[in-house]
Amino acid sequence: MDAFFSFFILGIPGVLTYLITKGLGTSTSNQQSNTELVAITSLLWIPTILVSILFFNILYFFTDLILTSFDITYFSTFDITYINSISTLKDNIDPFIFIFSFSIIMIISSIAVSIIAPSIYALFIGLINNIRLKKNHAKISPGISVWHKFFILKNEEQPSEANNEQSLLVQMYYLDVKTNPIYGSLTFIPADDKQKKQFIMEYEKEWTELIEELHHIKEDFSVPISRTFFDADSRLVVNEIDRVQLDETIKEVNH
Repeated sequence: MDAFFSFFILGIPGVLTYLITKGLGTSTSNQQSNTELVAITSLLWIPTILVSILFFNILYFFTDLILTSFDITYFSTFDITYINSISTLKDNIDPFIFIFSFSIIMIISSIAVSIIAPSIYALFIGLINNIRLKKNHAKISPGISVWHKFFILKNEEQPSEANNEQSLLVQMYYLDVKTNPIYGSLTFIPADDKQKKQFIMEYEKEWTELIEELHHIKEDFSVPISRTFFDADSRLVVNEIDRVQLDETIKEVNH
């Protein structure tokens, strides 16, 4: 029972909250080392279990109040009581009904903590940056990788497409080989920047032909670039094409 209590109460809440934060996109998708993972899940365990206990006690109070009004002693039958210490929490874990209900409460609490966590983290970063500025150090940005910031975060300046999502229209080439760049629409990018740099690109032929035609029709045409991603290891350059300016150029040429 002690092993199950440790796993159920001390293990699941922090890990569950960590996985939900990654799923909701409120934390970086980088792979952490075992030490970092233990530290993160331990920190997330504290608010998650406290919120879970708070939710349980509130639910227990109102449920017991309603059942008592009908002379029903449901909780006392299973020896379920308020949680005000580790020992009462451990005693409550015997009945299966408590495990079932507390598991649901932990899931709800994990989601709530995952939603609130970014705001707390932003306040924490703001405090650190104030101290760094006083020491004449540059400010640090939130813990999001360059890969995540460029490929995962939605660029609101670009027009939306189907399903409220937008494909990333790019120009790709290696720094040592700038001739014959690849044009296309990126429709899949790995969320983890430590995975292999693999993309799914669509309409490569169509976009390449369009760009070449614009160069042929308009001699002073240059591909409008809004952002550039550079991988120092592979020397891969990914230029995001400004769709707004490109559409204006296409309309100008058609007229």
